[in-house]
Amino acid sequence: MTLGLRKLILGLAFLSSATGLSGSPSFAGPAPKPIDFVFDLDWTLFYVLPKDTLVDDRFTFRFDDEVYRLADFVPEVLADIESWPGARVSFFSGGTTERNEALLKMLRLPDGRSAWDIAYKVLNRPDLTKVSDNPALKFSKQNKKDLSKINPNLGHVVIADDTEEFVMPNQISNQLWLGATYTFYSNENDLPRIATQYDPPSRAEWKKERLKILSVWEAFRQVYRNRDAARPADFLPAKLPEVSSPCPIWLRSVTP
Repeated sequence: MTLGLRKLILGLAFLSSATGLSGSPSFAGPAPKPIDFVFDLDWTLFYVLPKDTLVDDRFTFRFDDEVYRLADFVPEVLADIESWPGARVSFFSGGTTERNEALLKMLRLPDGRSAWDIAYKVLNRPDLTKVSDNPALKFSKQNKKDLSKINPNLGHVVIADDTEEFVMPNQISNQLWLGATYTFYSNENDLPRIATQYDPPSRAEWKKERLKILSVWEAFRQVYRNRDAARPADFLPAKLPEVSSPCPIWLRSVTP
């Protein structure tokens, strides 16, 4: 991790104690109705790495002949959202059932539980809804994620996904699109001089990519703060919020 990113992450560590705030929203009042926070897997929670990558830390996993790297802050953010009263964490991926289950069981939260352990629902490729048989269309145009399979009350379910409009047409406002996502680079100095479309085009975009899960966390917090509204999902930001201040002290357990 570079000095600039470390300063951004660790700076103002006194924020929580000085303001009396914690990472979680306020929970005053009666128990809220369930709100479902759904995560995509590929390029949202996980990066796909070259097949010959050495798997030698707790952030890198191998399934069959593929290697995956966990995005920064995922264990801490999942654990925090799962702790909000009335919040449920689910996963919806177009990957195979076997692979998705394996990745979620390998993904460990700070308290030792796996993402599989905390999941309300895990939906996979067989759960996608076929909307077209046109082979000329991309996979995400032929198949859609129907969030009503998580919660039929669409006002109480949101999803974070790197693929634009991967949900049913009437659920576009329920999706937080991550925008462009890029190949994982642990150090900004490793960025190629001539970037491809899959590489961060600048150091600013590299930093944004490293912090994207914090941006998702902030967007989901905005939904949860409005949990007493008729449709909390309506408060999902139209685009991914930018992280403009250092993360709270409770999220200081970060990747190297």
